[in-house]
Amino acid sequence: MVRRVRATAASAVLLAAAHGYLAWLQYDDTAYLALLSGVAALLGIIAAARLWWANCMESRFVTAAIALGALLGHLLVAAVGLPGQRQALPPQAIDVIIVALSCAVLLLLVITRPPPRAPPQEQRRTC
Repeated sequence: MVRRVRATAASAVLLAAAHGYLAWLQYDDTAYLALLSGVAALLGIIAAARLWWANCMESRFVTAAIALGALLGHLLVAAVGLPGQRQALPPQAIDVIIVALSCAVLLLLVITRPPPRAPPQEQRRTC
């Protein structure tokens, strides 16, 4: 189980690195997308580090939210296009990589079970 968690965290780091590279590519053209990708990269690295060490529910939720947001965003841009553009642009290699990594992270999060939660212990009264 530890291997799957570590593989999920490594995939999340790769997704965050791809977001960082995309932010660097989009810095001149669309600054708002560069800022969005940069924030996603920063949050992705923090969530992946927390997932690696603690495998807590919060890190799993943030990682899944980033992966799902990236997947839906890139699929919408490929289908509809960015706001203000007349037609959708063909996907670039980095877009395909982000979609593939998002699918991999989501699949690994589903396969990996969350850590078991211990039920609260009853407090015993002593007389």
